[in-house]
Amino acid sequence: MKKLAALMVLFVCAFTPLTHMNALIPRAVIDQTTGNGAAAWNFFDGTEFVIQASILKNGVWGTTTTISESLNTSMDPRVAINSNGNVAVIWQGNDPITGLTLLYGTTYNQSLATWASPAAITTTSENVLQDSYLVSISSADEVLVTYSATQILTSVNSIRAIFCPSYGTWAAPIALSP
Repeated sequence: MKKLAALMVLFVCAFTPLTHMNALIPRAVIDQTTGNGAAAWNFFDGTEFVIQASILKNGVWGTTTTISESLNTSMDPRVAINSNGNVAVIWQGNDPITGLTLLYGTTYNQSLATWASPAAITTTSENVLQDSYLVSISSADEVLVTYSATQILTSVNSIRAIFCPSYGTWAAPIALSP
């Protein structure tokens, strides 16, 4: 009887939907001079994993906001903040057409208290390597992203960079190494 009960528990656990795994993989940053911060994490919305974020200003956390789209699985965010309280968040997601791993990004403008629309910031001519990307933001609100990717046509891995000179405007990726 104990074996049957153990098998039933195993069966129930194996087929329980992922809805109990609501939030995973938090990332947080804080500006050392102002104490303002930001956090981003994966959240299962009942259909897909999306990226959610919250802003810490004057010691108070703001409303949680979904900053990615539910069109594809979004995972593993990276967060940066500057002394102005502006934030950049990037994450990986699968392109719904090609299945390649791309990077997506958005920026938060503290003075407007708004997030820019999320955008694919890498191209479908490359496959971003998991856990290979970083983001930083300058005091002039310029965002820099670096990452590793396999180029689809050549199968060569390279180091790439993306620059965002202003709120929500992403330049095309460039190669830093062959």
